[in-house]
Amino acid sequence: MSTAVRTPPQTLEPYRQMQLIRVFETEAERQYKAARIGGYCHLSSGQEATNVGVVSALEPGDLLVTGYRCHGFALARKIQRHDRNIFRVDVEPNVQLGPVR
Repeated sequence: MSTAVRTPPQTLEPYRQMQLIRVFETEAERQYKAARIGGYCHLSSGQEATNVGVVSALEPGDLLVTGYRCHGFALARKIQRHDRNIFRVDVEPNVQLGPVR
């Protein structure tokens, strides 16, 4: 068990990641319902803490294999903004998904 003390910025970062995942999932659902996403859209709303917790426990070089509902894992691993098109979400230009750091 770790005895490391977290500073306020370290404490807020997991919350920020969970918030980003929720905003992304909410927008993906909206776009799916507007028929801008074809096929199936398996959302993981409500599982944000699991996504962030699992990714925070990974060591550098660890692999993460998911089936579906993987948007949150990709965002928690801090994929680059330009890589978000792998989800094929046709987001309107004025929609802000939040910063990815």
